[in-house]
Amino acid sequence: MQSGSIVREYLSNDIARKCPNLPSFLQDHLVEMTDKYFRREISYEQLMSEYEKYSADTSTPETIRRVLSIDSIPIRPSFNPFPKECVAGRRNRSIPWTEAEDARLIAAIFSMGAKDWRRIAEFVGNGRSSSQCNQRWCRALDPSILHNPWTQDEDTKLLNAVNIIGNKSWCQIAKVIKGRTDLQCRYRFHQLTRYRKATESDPPDDPPDDTPPEEFADCKPNTTVSPFINNIAINVPSKPNNNPTIEMPYFLESSFLPRNDNNGDYLHRLTPTILKRK
Repeated sequence: MQSGSIVREYLSNDIARKCPNLPSFLQDHLVEMTDKYFRREISYEQLMSEYEKYSADTSTPETIRRVLSIDSIPIRPSFNPFPKECVAGRRNRSIPWTEAEDARLIAAIFSMGAKDWRRIAEFVGNGRSSSQCNQRWCRALDPSILHNPWTQDEDTKLLNAVNIIGNKSWCQIAKVIKGRTDLQCRYRFHQLTRYRKATESDPPDDPPDDTPPEEFADCKPNTTVSPFINNIAINVPSKPNNNPTIEMPYFLESSFLPRNDNNGDYLHRLTPTILKRK
């Protein structure tokens, strides 16, 4: 793909996303005018007058203006990508991208295309790696990415793709759903999964939230689960009781007794005074 077609594709997607209320012929007109400004055939003032005439979003020409003002000298690193306090095996905190870095990344893609990410990273500078540049473009700056709420058709395609491909290869799943990134697909799938589990776990005879029946007014769950032992239920009365009687399994009795240690006497886990042996 030549640089001219890359620029026009970028402008077309960016203006369509930022000016959705404009008719398509006006969007095409702004694309043509912005492309002329990129090729330095018209001035920035002439371009802005066209945008103001139709009350269009002016962030696109501002971005192109920053891109045209970029020189060939990469940004000097302002941070140490390998700090001394970095612990082996621990992921470093990501450094947020600046407007200057974004502009250099867009300018590099305009001139080189979105393929040779090593050269693009060298052009951007500031210690950015090829994978960082790739992810910044593919997950944030690419104007073909959709940011509007998911539709029912997209949800159906997502679930069908996960059933066929699995829930690991999100890059392959994102290719099925046009305009969505791998992170968007993964996050949306987890949202749908949590919603389905929440709806399935609700019992059908739950009292309504707005007007609960009188028999549920003072009730509490009749079973509580120990906070530190899984799958062990302790029966307690439904109503509050000042002197509750709790039946404990025999193998847990020692866990609630005070024990001596080198550091002195202290209670283990729970205070024994809250328990009453039958």
